[in-house]
Amino acid sequence: MKRYQVILGAVGFLAVLGLVGTGDMQEAQAQERVYTDMVCKGYWPDYEGRKPKCQESNSQTIKSEK
Repeated sequence: MKRYQVILGAVGFLAVLGLVGTGDMQEAQAQERVYTDMVCKGYWPDYEGRKPKCQESNSQTIKSEK
């Protein structure tokens, strides 16, 4: 193979790895938001022990629903 083909293949491979890594990070952040929302609203217990910081408005909503 020619040198430029090897370089082009390596750049393409690194670009694909970057895209996949970004997608994984975005999915992890979305899952963290869901977990925090569900724990703060009282639907789930804090089974992972993360102790998320809940906003005061979420606590008031739960108390008024009970």
